[in-house]
Amino acid sequence: MGNLDAFALSRRPPFDRILCFMVLLCNDAEGADALLRMLFASAAPGALLGLANTDTTTLGRQFPDFHSTPPAHPNRGAAYLSYIPTSAGVMQVTDHYFSPDHLRQMLADAGFELRAEERVAEPFILHIAAPSQY
Repeated sequence: MGNLDAFALSRRPPFDRILCFMVLLCNDAEGADALLRMLFASAAPGALLGLANTDTTTLGRQFPDFHSTPPAHPNRGAAYLSYIPTSAGVMQVTDHYFSPDHLRQMLADAGFELRAEERVAEPFILHIAAPSQY
């Protein structure tokens, strides 16, 4: 077991801070909902969740050797393809679309309370807090 594994095992919920960076889009709608419920269950009362996800303005943009194809219908959890450069060549992955409105509703359904929303460059970050018990 490496040092990181030992450190990770020493940390148990509830957590005061949770960062979820570019993870929801790797899950279909059902998987993303389950992940948010698990994060909520792992959060201490009043905990902060930082959530970063790709904004729709990024989809379809061309970056050097990286691009995504926007979904034909931007429904919650709609699948789309991303092409990511690696040392072995370009990797094609299936990602899933969630708009800011979708995410707000998904977070509320999981029990989170939206405290602030911030757009940083093209991606957006939602800062969500678990409701306080007080």
